[in-house]
Amino acid sequence: MRQETRRNPLLLILSMIAKVFLLAVAIPQAALGQSIQISSPANGTVVNPGRTLSVTVTSPSGTTFSQIALIGPNPIGFNVQQTSAPAQFSISIPADAACRLYNLTADGITASGQGATSVPIQIDIERPDLPVSLSTFVSDVVMESLGEQTRLVILAAFGDGSVVDVTESTLLSYTSSNSSVVGIDARGAMTAVGPGSAAVSVTYTQGGKSLQLTVPVQVLNPLLIASPSSLVFPAQPAGTSSGSQQLTLTSMATANLSIFGLSTTGDFSETDSCVASSPLTPGNSCVANVIFSPTATGSRAGSLSVANSANTVPPAISLTGTGTSTPAITGIGPTSGSVGTSVTISGVNFGAAQGASTVTFNGKAATPTSWSATSIVVPVPTGATTGNVVVTVGGVASNGVNFAVNSVTYVQGNSASQTSTNSISTYFPSQLETVGDLNIVVIACYDSTACQITSVNDTNGNTYGLAVGPTTFASGTTTLLQAIYYANVSSTANVNFVTVSFKKATGKAELRIAEYSGLGSVDVSVANAASIPFTGGSIPTPASSGSATTTNAHDLLVAADTTNVVTTGAGAHFTARIITSNSNLLEDEEVTATGTYSATAPLQPPAGTTSGTALYVMQMVVFRTAH
Repeated sequence: MRQETRRNPLLLILSMIAKVFLLAVAIPQAALGQSIQISSPANGTVVNPGRTLSVTVTSPSGTTFSQIALIGPNPIGFNVQQTSAPAQFSISIPADAACRLYNLTADGITASGQGATSVPIQIDIERPDLPVSLSTFVSDVVMESLGEQTRLVILAAFGDGSVVDVTESTLLSYTSSNSSVVGIDARGAMTAVGPGSAAVSVTYTQGGKSLQLTVPVQVLNPLLIASPSSLVFPAQPAGTSSGSQQLTLTSMATANLSIFGLSTTGDFSETDSCVASSPLTPGNSCVANVIFSPTATGSRAGSLSVANSANTVPPAISLTGTGTSTPAITGIGPTSGSVGTSVTISGVNFGAAQGASTVTFNGKAATPTSWSATSIVVPVPTGATTGNVVVTVGGVASNGVNFAVNSVTYVQGNSASQTSTNSISTYFPSQLETVGDLNIVVIACYDSTACQITSVNDTNGNTYGLAVGPTTFASGTTTLLQAIYYANVSSTANVNFVTVSFKKATGKAELRIAEYSGLGSVDVSVANAASIPFTGGSIPTPASSGSATTTNAHDLLVAADTTNVVTTGAGAHFTARIITSNSNLLEDEEVTATGTYSATAPLQPPAGTTSGTALYVMQMVVFRTAH
């Protein structure tokens, strides 16, 4: 049943609503194979205006349909056949129908409620006779802006007195006498390319005979020039953004030229200085920076329009680029870490599942723990070194993003606490030490008078130097002291015991020792001591070392505190390595840029204590990495 005619706007609207309803109530299309098709007429069939077009819709797979519709642009319209396939449609083509190609599609709803859509075909509505004349609404065309577009409408008068729109007829062709002035496409759309005069020739050919119409075109000298005249972006993975390309806009007007605004179409965006620089005095320029962000693969086109006081039609600068399915990394986090660190790689075009795709860290293959089209989680592999992370999908490699593999490793550590003693010692329990590693020794006392350090030695004869301290803090009957020493490991003959000797017996002493690989000399150190009154069973602020500014791009921050309360863990960004029986801390953080850093440690009162004063000494030593 015919639901729409060419000249009835109300029926056109109703037919569009009916199509939307038909598709909305259908269950999403399933994999039904070739369930519906237009079997006749053949694709490309020529139909004369004033004739009836017969269309047959069939189901090669034998699917049962409860409703079938034939859909096309005006005058085909929206046609519903309330029977199953095969379905027959008769479409009357008006005598004055525009001559051009029309797409036809069959849509259906199966007996089970699933939607199905055919492959579209085209029919070509054309007159069988040659027109007696061709005309257009304008005698000539004047274009004032480069990139300006306008469309010719071509009317053909035939011997029977009818006048038909043939603008997009397949029997009509367009040519420009000077494509450097004006370009024209197969649908009659003209684009101003450069200043000058040209002519567009329109030729209608039927039965070996031709009829021609010539339209003069003038493109005026531009009052606003873009350099370059167009932008072509290199291939860019879909879903990502390119770097910016610059356009310079120069006023050629003889008076001030105001810029009202710039806008882009397609997959392009821009930022500019033009509105802020407005008005442009004669000969002056402004700059626009354009970015390409393809939303799909393939050729992508757009334009940059410049609304201004000199042009009625804003100049339009051509923008083109190509979207690809190449994998692209848009970010990684974190950007540095040790072997085993979990790294999240964000990006596009990774594929829904890993399959044969790979991730490498500076060429070292890694084993991801999760994979999606836009995110990969992967631990840093053993043997990885600093360099680019690359995702390869289908043999195509992504861009590389740098990841710094930390060369510093905490190897082992221990602690001990003693009272009323002239010395204190403990040993590295896990393994023999490695030549070239660095030992760090933290000494703490609760009696600064007696706690006078006379020597720091170990059984392998390594030589220890003072890194920071001793730092003391006294309040009432409580006195705290802390110092940090270090030594390069030069001998590993035996299980290594570290011993600290005092001038006389101390009331209470504590020792923390740690072995690190990949460390060199001291960069800088800092120490701080303070008291924090507290009530309500909580301590309001953490212990803090104070700030130190590094001079080396890659350092390890090693911090320790001694307190009369309880240290509960590491401070922000630090990793706790040792918390002693006295609740004192040794922590570290690796940094990969120079800057100002500090260490903190959260504190809480001892069990059963709700108020009082927290005392602490906290020190931080910054060691250079060995590489």
